[in-house]
Amino acid sequence: MIASPGRRPWFLTGRAFVALWIPIALVTAAHYLTGERLHWLHDIWRRLYYLPIILGAFSFGLRGALWAAVVIAALYAPHAFTTFATIDPAHGIEKTLEMILYVVVGGVTGALVDRERRARERAERIAADLQAAVDQMRLMEQEVIRAGRLSAMGELTAGLAHEIRNPLGALKGTAQILGDEIAAASPRRGMFDLHLATIDRLEAILERFLSFARPRPLDLAPVDLQEILAEVAGLVGASAGNLGVDVDLRAGPCLPVRGDREKLAQAVLNLVLNATHAVAGNSDRLPDGDRGRVALVAMPTTRSAREFGVIEVSDNGPGVPLDLRERIFNPFFSTRPDGTGLGLSITARIVEEHAGIIEVDDAPGGGARFRILLPLRAGEG
Repeated sequence: MIASPGRRPWFLTGRAFVALWIPIALVTAAHYLTGERLHWLHDIWRRLYYLPIILGAFSFGLRGALWAAVVIAALYAPHAFTTFATIDPAHGIEKTLEMILYVVVGGVTGALVDRERRARERAERIAADLQAAVDQMRLMEQEVIRAGRLSAMGELTAGLAHEIRNPLGALKGTAQILGDEIAAASPRRGMFDLHLATIDRLEAILERFLSFARPRPLDLAPVDLQEILAEVAGLVGASAGNLGVDVDLRAGPCLPVRGDREKLAQAVLNLVLNATHAVAGNSDRLPDGDRGRVALVAMPTTRSAREFGVIEVSDNGPGVPLDLRERIFNPFFSTRPDGTGLGLSITARIVEEHAGIIEVDDAPGGGARFRILLPLRAGEG
């Protein structure tokens, strides 16, 4: 056996000396130093040779047991059949059988240990594969539950939006007609402008509902996740800075995925805006002199034997309580008084359309961390 460079062979390791060579040396010395008249002691020494053989089997398998047996036989032979020192007083046939048994016991014990180790390794591999399958099934179950929830809410939203759109359009049309009869200098003109602006705001909210309920088909193309993060950081950097929040784009590798660039940018933008408002709304909790922070980074990872590109959005805000981590992806659920509760729902749907996974947990050092996992291998998902 050839040892790898910089590594000692197994038979020269400290474990080999403790389990094999030192016990063998001690028993051999006892054999040679015991007088011929002490038959019973020689019988004990011969039996003690089996201990390092068994230890060799459990420590190094078949090779350790056979090496120990061969070395023991070679060391015992002069004491058994020559007058080099003192001769073992047992009968010759007994000593010959003992030496044969050393090799037989070493071979059988070592083979059994090796078989048990192979069986254990095979069981560990099967257990690891089963665990990976269970993890994959759990992820798929979560995705199916979330997809069903989003689908049901999407159908409800589409129906409500359709029912609201027609009367809203009528309200806007009649308001514009009545607006022609209100002079620009009239005190009522301000009320009319407010009325029209409110209708426009309702129309914008309605469009968000419809974009959630009836998403357009994906326009798939190669997309670099790092470029999307840079684009989003550029869009929100100035407005976040005005709120006292720094957007930190961290360097990462190029991670090309096949996806819809516009939708993925929208998903990341929703997460960044959500994190920015969460930090800005709780800036009083930060230590004196500290600013709010939202960090963006892309990295590769492996989950259940699948390769993913990860988009990570973390902040130093108050975080997301455990009891809300599933509900925050539900449509119309929001912890902000002025929130529509659609940002994270739309993000979850976009990730689902890309056969990805979205997760939320605690950021290191405090705050929330959202992770979008998108398949890296072509055709996966």
